[in-house]
Amino acid sequence: FTYDGEAVEIAAPQVTSVAGFTDTAVLTYAKPGEGEGDDTVLSEAPVDAGSYKVTASFAGNANHNPATPVVKAFTIERATLQAEDYTVPTGLTAAYGQTLAEVALPEAENGTWSWQDETTPVGDAGEKTFKATFKPANENYNPVKDIEVAIIVSPAEFPEGSGIRLDKASDTIVFAGTDTTFVLTAIVSGDLGADPQWVWESSDEWVATVRADTDTVSSIYDESASEAGIRQSVATITVHSVGNAIITIAYTDSHYTGTVAFALTVAEPLNPSSIEQGGDAGVKVYTVSDAIRVYTPDRERVSIFSLSGAMLRTEEQVGIRDYTGLPHGVYIVRVGSRSWKLWL
Repeated sequence: FTYDGEAVEIAAPQVTSVAGFTDTAVLTYAKPGEGEGDDTVLSEAPVDAGSYKVTASFAGNANHNPATPVVKAFTIERATLQAEDYTVPTGLTAAYGQTLAEVALPEAENGTWSWQDETTPVGDAGEKTFKATFKPANENYNPVKDIEVAIIVSPAEFPEGSGIRLDKASDTIVFAGTDTTFVLTAIVSGDLGADPQWVWESSDEWVATVRADTDTVSSIYDESASEAGIRQSVATITVHSVGNAIITIAYTDSHYTGTVAFALTVAEPLNPSSIEQGGDAGVKVYTVSDAIRVYTPDRERVSIFSLSGAMLRTEEQVGIRDYTGLPHGVYIVRVGSRSWKLWL
């Protein structure tokens, strides 16, 4: 028998004596127990899936002794669900490096979903399918196995301590009055995947643009690998005017994704002929031995320029600071908005 929601139908057997007496059996049903005499007698024919016993008993009559009871075992098998009886989960997402144990299957009103092997890694980015089992809440139905469930796998964020790195994190240059260029290199390394993509962008194209082979500001660069597990992208930055721009570099492959930013400051050039000796209460700028000494009572930005206008040093300071390592010559020292010209 197979479960169909109805009580089983077993025809009652009959016995007929040589004298022509026909005796029809009375059927009783029981659920077998673990030991002899442990059976559970049922009040009616069974409906649910399981193992059962049916006993055919004969009453006899005044002229006939009862026939020997007949006991038979039978089973009601679980039924099989049809595809329309359950809804396959959709819209599942995961990230590279996760396993199926980290991807939650949705709840269902008529049963529960589970992965057949939750230790399975979800793998590289892309749409993947994995086998799941649907167990009906109604135990009269068999679980449905090997159901294909799709997961959209995305690249993971780079782990701490890895990701994109630049050959320098920031730069301050003096505007030369015309377009100038410099090269910036971005590097990734580690557990790299397939289909790498680099995207470079400038936050202010009036200040600086990123030049690619296609002469567009934002482009996908071809990767070049110097050795296994390392990729790099080289871009040319063109400076157009004074100001600030953030150059953003994004990297994505089938394993990881991440971004890094390069801070660019383009300073206005100094005109040495217009510099007058700065005078300001509390701020002192002078030379000592082979250094330029600057004293500021409050935190100020100090920048040192050559006579050609090239910025040689720039940093914020408070108190006394000696700037060493400069060759002998004439320098312009700017403290905040004030400037000094002196000989070292």
